[in-house]
Formats: sequence, structure tokens, C-alpha cells
Amino acid sequence: MYSANVKFIIWLMVLTALCLAGQYLWNSQAPATLKLYHGLPLLIIFPITIGALHLFLTRPGTNAQSFTRNFMASSGLKLFVFAGVLVIFVMFSKQDVRVVAVHFLVYYALFTVFEVLMLQKAIKKK
Repeated sequence: MYSANVKFIIWLMVLTALCLAGQYLWNSQAPATLKLYHGLPLLIIFPITIGALHLFLTRPGTNAQSFTRNFMASSGLKLFVFAGVLVIFVMFSKQDVRVVAVHFLVYYALFTVFEVLMLQKAIKKK
């Protein structure tokens, strides 16, 4: 059977593929002024960051106290990193800022909920 980390990576790829399909659907249906032309770089940042944080938090040998401390620190760091990514994309985007912000917030919400659910599952097994 697959290990917990392999299952996590598989589900992370499935979520990323669903977001990519949603982005493609958005771009195929939206008017030209509301299309997100640089959505792939925006999307790719999320699974890489979430995957790295999950693997960091679920590494072997961590106790409950260090997990809590690491989770709080990584959540704060993740918030600042993603806020910086949003600012960079908004500053250098030549399209409607609202489209970039909406896509960013949807990705942030989806990947954060996914991360928390997978961390809960991993913690219950420990």
C-alpha cells in the first residue's frame, strides 16, 4: 500500500489538475478582459509550497509540541509568502487585477483547506 506522503502527493496532483481544468474552463468561457493569461505560474506556486510544508510538518520524529510550534510558524510564513506572491502578480499584471485576486484567493482557500484536512488525517495516525 502507498505511504501517507505518496497519497498526499497524489491527492495534491489531483487538486492541482482540477484547478488547472477550472482555470482552462474559465479562460474558455470568460470575455477577453477577464481571462487569466498567466494563471499557470500562479497556480504552480501553491502545490509546491503546500507540498513542501506538509512534508516538513509530517516528517518522522516530531512530537505534538514541536508539531504545533512548527505548524503555527509555517502558517504565518505561508501567509506572508503568499501575500508577497499576490503583490508581485498584481504589480506586474497587465490585466484586470480583480481576476488575478479572485483566482489567487480561490487557490489559497482550496489548497489551505486541503492542507489542513490532510494534516489532520496525518496527525490522527500518529
